[in-house]
Amino acid sequence: MKEVGMLFSGPMVRAILDGRKTQTRRIINPQPRVVLAQYDDGSIETNQSFGHGDQRLRCQVHPGDHIYVRETWGILDDKHHYCYFVDSQERSRQQLVGNRWRPSIHMPKAAARIWLEVTDVRPERLLDISSHDADCEGFTEAGMHPRAAFLTETHPRATFFAAWEQHYGYGSTSSNPWLWVIEFRVINHE
Repeated sequence: MKEVGMLFSGPMVRAILDGRKTQTRRIINPQPRVVLAQYDDGSIETNQSFGHGDQRLRCQVHPGDHIYVRETWGILDDKHHYCYFVDSQERSRQQLVGNRWRPSIHMPKAAARIWLEVTDVRPERLLDISSHDADCEGFTEAGMHPRAAFLTETHPRATFFAAWEQHYGYGSTSSNPWLWVIEFRVINHE
């Protein structure tokens, strides 16, 4: 079993805490040009050669591994009492050590409050997401992503694609990249 930190935005952290998010999608890097086969272990075989002639791409996590959620955070005092932006947005910056929020990329494992257990990993093209999976990504009508609030249609897939384009740029869905679909369950949170 491995422990891996993954970055999550504020709305996605809120969706995890609310029990609406049980999947995350991460772009496969490098992107395969052609996928020749998909295997039960979640890996894919391509027509490209990677390190040492291997043509398989594998996700960094596998079922049974643990993910600690890296989110925007702060320190309240010198005793390392942590607080989290998604829960404390109204908190005055003057209450934080250094008068600042710290970005998720700099969150140490010790500050993580949310731990996830990976239950499944599979490759998938972006545009192949189902309505059910968009719902499992946290894009429900009840928990609509704030960046997609302008949509008149609140279908989970439409909301997911709007958030994707907001994050990765206009037209980024049309490239239809290969992704790792990581399913998880929450095993610990404050």
